[in-house]
Amino acid sequence: MLPVLGRLLEEDKEFNTLLKCTTSGTLAKFSKLVTSMKTLAARALTDFSAHVKNNPDRESMSKDGTVHEFNSNTILFLQQLLSFADAVRSILYPHDVDSDTVTMEVSSSVQVDVQHDTDADESEEQPSDSQESKGNDNQRALSPYVCKVLEHLQYNLQSKAKVYEDHALGAIFLLNNYNYILKSMKKSSLFEVVKTSGRDPEVEYGELIEQQKQVYQHSWLKVTECLTEKNLPTFKPGDKLKEKDCQVIKDKFKSFNEGLEELYKAQKAWAIPDREQRQAICQAQREMVSKAYTAFLLRGVMAYHRAYDWRLLLHSESTPIP
Repeated sequence: MLPVLGRLLEEDKEFNTLLKCTTSGTLAKFSKLVTSMKTLAARALTDFSAHVKNNPDRESMSKDGTVHEFNSNTILFLQQLLSFADAVRSILYPHDVDSDTVTMEVSSSVQVDVQHDTDADESEEQPSDSQESKGNDNQRALSPYVCKVLEHLQYNLQSKAKVYEDHALGAIFLLNNYNYILKSMKKSSLFEVVKTSGRDPEVEYGELIEQQKQVYQHSWLKVTECLTEKNLPTFKPGDKLKEKDCQVIKDKFKSFNEGLEELYKAQKAWAIPDREQRQAICQAQREMVSKAYTAFLLRGVMAYHRAYDWRLLLHSESTPIP
């Protein structure tokens, strides 16, 4: 439907020439047809926005937290929508677009042709300025609708993320999807369309991605909390520890080892396709665990565990996320 309306707007001069010699009845039928098409298209756009917000599909969730198909389909639809910007603008703002094709009267058809001829001459004199101005107007006109759909998409993704029992996997899912939206927008005109509303997609989605990183990092507390000074005996280097104190230290190392193994088994199947994001998260986790472990070693317990050089593990390439 949008391609038809788009073609109609592009060829309005030719349609005016063709229809000016027809009867008023034929012209009325044509006008009614176009109006009906615009009404149906407007309803479809409204329904699509509502569908994006309330889409109930939670059965096709990926086990590794990668981008949901509904997300990619929604972004693809918005990108295609920009290809028919003139038609969409005439649908969303019917009183803001000069479309004599569907409203002209037979008695004024000649005047319409003259006006279009004049516009055509001006367009030939300054084609680049006219096209640029028209493009900017279309971006401003489509911006509210695009922003609304993106807000609904964000709401839908957050709802889908709740399907995951592991909150850390839900965070990875949202991180991947937010990152996909941002990168897809930057590869198309969607980025500029959103910016015309006064919003900065780079900042907004950057903050959303950072929030999900923080949620994911929270899952590592089960490892680092084992290395805190809670219940740790007080002693000085060279002091002889009691057997129960030694057991406390051994239990902390055991809990650390078990927690790390548990995280690895759970998260090794998760995925972050974006290499930059993946490396940033892995590096942040290495630094966090290494800092906690080093601080624990400085308490003087290394002498009781010379057989286990855990620092080698912290600097290895093995990470919970492949």
